[in-house]
Amino acid sequence: MPGEMSVSSKKKKGLTEGAKKTNKAKQKTTSSKAKVPPPLLKGEPGSKHKKQDAVAELKQLFVEMDLPDRIVPNNVKSFHYNRSSGELRIELHSGFEKAFDKDNVIKFESHVEGRLKHGVFDRIKGVTRGSASIVSIERGKPGHVDITGKLGFFHKTMTFADSAIPDMP
Repeated sequence: MPGEMSVSSKKKKGLTEGAKKTNKAKQKTTSSKAKVPPPLLKGEPGSKHKKQDAVAELKQLFVEMDLPDRIVPNNVKSFHYNRSSGELRIELHSGFEKAFDKDNVIKFESHVEGRLKHGVFDRIKGVTRGSASIVSIERGKPGHVDITGKLGFFHKTMTFADSAIPDMP
């Protein structure tokens, strides 16, 4: 589907000969048409992309969206991003906890999802601080991000300098 990107860290099984011929025929017939951006990478489990490729691609995507790449964990197994809706699903090899500072330990579950648009990653599920859910990460001002947590009806936003965000495992 145009505008979608997926990356995985596992090896993809090859296409059958019939599928290869069909794909070549489609490429020939569409090469003269206006260029529509193809899915950037196909990455369901079984993709030929290595772990570092999934991490590097997701970090690059965050940079493109004007968010710090340090937010992206280094144990990304795969991810799927739909550019038109902003839907982002990230699969980690395992969940983990990371201290942002002495008072803020953030827990990442093995499945994280949300909506990624320029300057904001919101509607987040799978990231918590204690019993509060982290619901958004937003570019507040240059070099800083606002991280908002929600507990029931209460919201709290904390601002972190990009350089203060710790490296993720």
